[in-house]
Amino acid sequence: MTLYYLDSSAWLQYYVREQGSDKVAALFQPSVALACSSFGFVEVVVTLSRLAHSGAISHEDLLHKIHDLENDWTQFLQVSASAAVIKHAEQSALKYNLSPERALHIASLLAVQERTGTSDNTVTLVSTDTELLATAQKYGIPGMNPSEAS
Repeated sequence: MTLYYLDSSAWLQYYVREQGSDKVAALFQPSVALACSSFGFVEVVVTLSRLAHSGAISHEDLLHKIHDLENDWTQFLQVSASAAVIKHAEQSALKYNLSPERALHIASLLAVQERTGTSDNTVTLVSTDTELLATAQKYGIPGMNPSEAS
C-alpha cells in the first residue's frame, strides 16, 4: 500500500483549483492513506487566510474551506514536531541547505517512512516544490508533482 505525504503546496490544490488539483483530489478517498506534518496543516490555513485577506476568496469561502480542511485533517496520519522530527529537520537542513519549511517536511516525511516502512508499504511525497521533491529523492523517497503533465 502506498501512503501519500502531502506538503502544503499539494494539499492546498485540494481547496484552491489550479493545474494539478484533479490529481490531488483523486487522493482524497477512504482507500488512500494520507499524511502531513502539523506544520503543513498550519501552512494551508495561513495560505487560505492570506487568499481571503487579499480578496482572492471570500470570507465565507474561507470559513467553508477551513471547515473542510479541519475535517480532512482528522483522516491524515498527523506528524507532530517531536524531538526526533526536529533532529531530522536539523540534519536535513545542514546536509542539503534547506529552508525551515522544507527541512520540517523532509523530517516529517522520514518519520512517516520510519513508522510505515515495510516491504509492503511505500511512502510517496506529493508536492509542487521541485527542491523538496529533489531532496526526498536523495533519501530514496519517490515523489509526484501534481502540477506536471502525466
